[in-house]
Amino acid sequence: MAKNSFERYQSLARELMMREAFMNPLSDELFETALHACLEVLKARYPEYERFLGRKGSRFGFVPPVFLPTLKKIRLEPPSNMAVAETITSSGTSGKPCAIPLDDLSLEMRVAAVQRVYEAMGIIAGSCHAYCFMQGPQHSKMAGSVVFARVLQSYPQIARISFLAKQKENSLTVNHDKVSDLISDVQRGIPVLLLGYPAMIWAVVSGLKLQGLTKLALPAGSFVLTGGGWKSFLPGLTLEQEIFNKALSDFFVLEPSHIRDMFGLSESPVVFLACERGAYHVPAFCRIRAYDPGLQKAAPYGQSGLLEITSPLSCSYPLISVLSTDKIVHGSHCPCGLPGSFFFPRGRLHSTDFETCAMRIERQVDEAGRSI
Repeated sequence: MAKNSFERYQSLARELMMREAFMNPLSDELFETALHACLEVLKARYPEYERFLGRKGSRFGFVPPVFLPTLKKIRLEPPSNMAVAETITSSGTSGKPCAIPLDDLSLEMRVAAVQRVYEAMGIIAGSCHAYCFMQGPQHSKMAGSVVFARVLQSYPQIARISFLAKQKENSLTVNHDKVSDLISDVQRGIPVLLLGYPAMIWAVVSGLKLQGLTKLALPAGSFVLTGGGWKSFLPGLTLEQEIFNKALSDFFVLEPSHIRDMFGLSESPVVFLACERGAYHVPAFCRIRAYDPGLQKAAPYGQSGLLEITSPLSCSYPLISVLSTDKIVHGSHCPCGLPGSFFFPRGRLHSTDFETCAMRIERQVDEAGRSI
């Protein structure tokens, strides 16, 4: 790969990240140019991916997606001349975990993508302490642990970062010393950012209630950001997100607008943050579609389809365009006033629905030639 090709892409990707996080681009030359430059880097690094694109047919402004269940079946080795800064993993809740190599630039872009969204939605405003309901990156290489640790470390106003999950034999448990630190901070009036898996947040809140603590009023400027875990909450327990949010709002005496959910895929560099209306907004550095496998095209606004994400923020692995098994409804003109489109998750494909859909999509890939 020519050095100037990578440098050109690097310049475009960083320029893309300097813009407003949410906008209404009717025609976005910068995005499409960055997409094309990212594609050139990926094709040079992964000849298998270049052959896949040749069979599927890519064009300027459009990249055929890789179906994630197909991606989980294979392992592409990064080129020997690509320095790997981190290898992150997916949770594997929907099958085999996927290992994703990140070079320095791809890791930088993942962190910047979260920063831009947080800043646009006013999440990190003043000084605070952060408590993460997950393992730290020294113990886990899951995408959430690695990326969010770096995001939080990038803010000088976050004076303390604590991870509340710890490994005990073959399972995770709560570090109760960290929970005590959280209570102490709140009692001293220090704003806190609580971030992580809703299952673990719920476990801590339930435990505190059993100990007789019925409320823990968080100081002004505090936020709760949940991420992941809605697919399988706790063993034998299901909980609707609205009920969960109401329970947290009551326990933490916190405005509902300060309890937000994040939606993301380990295989994509983009994190979607819900607004106060519960809509997950699409940042200006990515594009999404609600893909209808039956029609083989995007579903109209208001109708459900599979989430397809295209973003030129990762050049270390062919994830520039991915098709997931998550169902969404795509929309525009959110009442919250943020520009751009948004979506609402509608669960995942399961059992026979998944098998039928997966076979249909993989057959579509096969008709254009074998998968990657």
